Amino acid sequence: MAKMEESKTWTIMIYMAGDNDLSEEFVWSLMEMFKVGAAKPLAVFVEFDSCSRGDRKRYQIPLPKKDLSSSFDGLMDSGRLVANLQGQENDPELTEQGNKLKNFITASIKQYEAAHHLLILAGHGGGAISKVLLKDRHPVSFLTLDELQNVLRKTVSQTGKTMDIIGLDSCVMNALEVQCELQQQATYFVASQGLEPRTGWPLFRVLEALNQQPQLEPAALAQFLVQTHTAYYANYEVAGLSTDLAACDVTRIQPLLQAVKSLAALLNVKLLEEEGKRKHPHTDALIQAHWKAQSYKFEDYVDLWDFCDLLEQGDGDAEIKSACRKVKRLIGGTNASAGKTPNQTNGKSPLVLQSCYSGASFQHSHGVSIYFPWVKESEEFQLYQELDFAKQTAWGDFLNTALRVTEREPRPSRNPQAKPRPAVENPMDSPLIADFNSRLVEPASMGEGFKMPKVKNSPTVFFRDECGE
Repeated sequence: MAKMEESKTWTIMIYMAGDNDLSEEFVWSLMEMFKVGAAKPLAVFVEFDSCSRGDRKRYQIPLPKKDLSSSFDGLMDSGRLVANLQGQENDPELTEQGNKLKNFITASIKQYEAAHHLLILAGHGGGAISKVLLKDRHPVSFLTLDELQNVLRKTVSQTGKTMDIIGLDSCVMNALEVQCELQQQATYFVASQGLEPRTGWPLFRVLEALNQQPQLEPAALAQFLVQTHTAYYANYEVAGLSTDLAACDVTRIQPLLQAVKSLAALLNVKLLEEEGKRKHPHTDALIQAHWKAQSYKFEDYVDLWDFCDLLEQGDGDAEIKSACRKVKRLIGGTNASAGKTPNQTNGKSPLVLQSCYSGASFQHSHGVSIYFPWVKESEEFQLYQELDFAKQTAWGDFLNTALRVTEREPRPSRNPQAKPRPAVENPMDSPLIADFNSRLVEPASMGEGFKMPKVKNSPTVFFRDECGE
């Protein structure tokens, strides 16, 4: 039962999926939070799933220490545990990982009555259709975006509370597809479009600030998370590290979804009109914008604002220019002259509250990305078409057309009798790549292994080289 007499301004829940190569980094983060402590108006709970088999602990960050000269050794075993995690209720509709998360969120919310709630999910990530979100090793498990949505729905049903802020301290999770799936579960959403450093968010810095300003409102805290992250990792630019982080108001997402739907439909028509013709200016402009746009995760995602900006510049069609401008206005993005995200754009509130970066690699990030791969892979595409975003915007239909009309022709054979052979649809199935990935201690780049390098949109057939005859 909630301790009604001890109401809080914020209940902060941090779920650390550390049953993998991130375990040691999470211990460091926990230690730093213990050193800072949480002021009395705050309730900060951390569930740490470590790489020790079955070793899962739940902590409450204690009050700040008055004597900072005392030792902090042994903090992880010093009685800060707040729950026995054995024998908890399991929902048969959820996986083991889903039940862990649901039980943690539900128990934390019920502990205190609080004005606001912040949920931070820390662990591996890889975009809207990846199979590594909050990935565990023992046993190997992960959350799909659909199950995460289901977990959050169930916690709302059991507690009556939605999140003021959901933060994903994971790689490549600030995609419009992800926000669309979670729009009913929170007001604000904070995540990275690109790669998140292994050390994750500097949560101890956030606690330091909240200890001084525990009455901080959700919008201000969402933006503060972005500012703190960027300032902290700016120190690492000298080591070549690049980061990005953005805060979005997902209550403003519907107009943007409609604008993306209109853009997708328009592009679909324009590409089909010039298919097979000798001149294809819209297709050329699309390829150029796609090529130049800020990209993420093996170039499977692009920054939506940046892509639309480049397409607006490169395509002479008035309708396409207008559609691109509308998408940009509704995103908000970064004001190039001021270096800041505006709070208002032509009288309308944009999706992005604040978007910041450090280093060179993600400097054209404006706060939200979209799935736009260079080649269609059937398994991924089937998963994508099942997302709420794909159903609402028909972006998947546009991708079908775009990837077909931009597919490169096969290299011709000098033998006029030669017949084209079908390419292996997923080169990841090749024995060479499978063997390479099996040797990795931790699969590369967010746990998804090595991807075969190839032509941007390679032909689906080929003629055997005469050397192989």
